[in-house]
Amino acid sequence: MRLAGLILNILLRFNRIVMLKAELLKYAKQKLVIQNYSQRTIASYLSAINSFASWLIEEKVAQVSDEIVEND
Repeated sequence: MRLAGLILNILLRFNRIVMLKAELLKYAKQKLVIQNYSQRTIASYLSAINSFASWLIEEKVAQVSDEIVEND
C-alpha cells in the first residue's frame, strides 16, 4: 500500500508539473499573439520556452535565478 501511495504521489506531482508547463506555454502564446508576432516567431519562442521548461523539470530546479539562466 505504501508503494502504491508513493507512485500515486509521484504521478500527481508529475501531472502538476506538466500542467504548469502547458499553462506557461498557453500564456506565452497568448501574449505573443496579442503583441502581433508572426506565427513563425511565436513557434520559435514557444519551442525555446518548452525546451527550457523541460530542462528545468529534468534538473529539478525549484527556483529560477539569473545565474541559472546565464550559466546553464
